[in-house]
Amino acid sequence: MDKQTFLLAMYKEQCDQARQHESQRQQGATLVLALCSAMTVFAGATAAWASSRSGSLAFTIPLLGAGIFICLLGVFGRRFSLKHYERSRLHVARATIYREDLEKLYPGVGDLRTKMDKRHADEWLERRGGRLTWVIKASLFRYWISLHSFIILWGAALVVVSLALHISPARKFIADILRA
Repeated sequence: MDKQTFLLAMYKEQCDQARQHESQRQQGATLVLALCSAMTVFAGATAAWASSRSGSLAFTIPLLGAGIFICLLGVFGRRFSLKHYERSRLHVARATIYREDLEKLYPGVGDLRTKMDKRHADEWLERRGGRLTWVIKASLFRYWISLHSFIILWGAALVVVSLALHISPARKFIADILRA
């Protein structure tokens, strides 16, 4: 096997591994969102059922439990996402080394890549009248992390609401609304 074939095979392998981690991160986020949604619906239905059966504030327990579970799910999702991002970056760094060695075999190829990146950025900005430069500079992994942060906040909101309903002077009014 010659050097070029070896470098191409190793470059492709590292790119495939990076893509695999990105795919797993997306699947993990989808699973976390689905579980969060299911838990929210389940807690709401259980709370309504408990309120109609007992007429008391037993509905706060499912909301509290769901809120805590969703917070933990969000924390897990953040960690899962960060780990896959770290592994993806590892494979991208490895692929970069192989690509740089390939570019040494074909001088000028690296300049083409730089030229294409600049053209993309220039066209993006030109179509938007020079606005939205932050989009080009934004790190995509921060959006993934923000998604899980939102899930943590949603769980915390459920905890706060369940506790507020339990200790609030207006709890009888709220219980009557849920029973209606």
